[in-house]
Amino acid sequence: MLTDPSVFDEGWVPGDLDDTRDAETTALSSALMPLANGTSPQPVLIAGPPGTGKTATSRFVLDDLRTHTPTATAYIDTWTHHRPYQTFGRLLDELGSPRLVQPQTPLTVLRQDVRDARPGQGVVVVLDEADQLDTLDIVEHLDAMMGVALVLVVNDRARYETRLRDAGIELGATIPYEPYSVQELVGILKSRAHAGLDPRVCRDDRLWELSREAGGNAREAIQGLRAAADHARHEGHTVITPSDVSAGLSAARDRIRRKTRSRLHRHERVVLDIVEDLGDASRTDIYAAYRERVGEQEANGERRVGDYLSKLESYNQIKAVGESRARTYQPVEVWDSPS
Repeated sequence: MLTDPSVFDEGWVPGDLDDTRDAETTALSSALMPLANGTSPQPVLIAGPPGTGKTATSRFVLDDLRTHTPTATAYIDTWTHHRPYQTFGRLLDELGSPRLVQPQTPLTVLRQDVRDARPGQGVVVVLDEADQLDTLDIVEHLDAMMGVALVLVVNDRARYETRLRDAGIELGATIPYEPYSVQELVGILKSRAHAGLDPRVCRDDRLWELSREAGGNAREAIQGLRAAADHARHEGHTVITPSDVSAGLSAARDRIRRKTRSRLHRHERVVLDIVEDLGDASRTDIYAAYRERVGEQEANGERRVGDYLSKLESYNQIKAVGESRARTYQPVEVWDSPS
């Protein structure tokens, strides 16, 4: 059934991005235009729930810049490279100047290395999952450099804007992303099905079923389509059936949740374990348990633990119940779907 499995990979970017994110793509390109004139724009914030196209459009704009301009580009997944020295090390790799970067290497030295490595026209740096950064040191250093345009990709706009404001970092533009409509998801799935599936195995009504159930999340819809095809093949079906769609979407959600869980940092995992152990707990109770488990010397502040809770909720690892001070956090069972 699958003719090209790679088109269902998260890192796959179509050569011609569909028009569902035209406005956001144009806004990002416009925000970066001053770089071509030798002016460093203020950081751009891209914010929205998982699966809304933030990474895809960022990568598309980077690819376009590399193809049509002399501007250098760098894409960094800060969930993996969340410490300042790791982020700088990855940036140097992306700029074609790899070097061994140690935790004790001064950031001023690494900043000079980046300055020496970048071409005359400057560089656009995308920090994906920027809310995973341990500190904002890397953001402050890159923002202070001439010829560097910084794009920060996050889930929780309000929380991250507060964090930036407290650090004295001013944004040049904020580009919000909303969940896809059902019709938009159908269009996205059609392009993937055309590129990666035998045309005889998936009717349009199956794509509509998937899109209605995905809750505006393209990642779940795309992974669900691939899993539905795998399930159909395993069951000996010649076409994808409604039962394949249901099984595929459940499998995709479970796979995404497990992958996310495997990427959690130690402190995030401690917070998740606490929520699962307590079953239903307030932020205050979670923070008290967190400080006890990691120790006073290693514990981060309560606001940072709030960041962890927000991230875990956005990726369907936990769920929040109630509002404001009455809010509590509960585990998410494997079979739970996002609300």
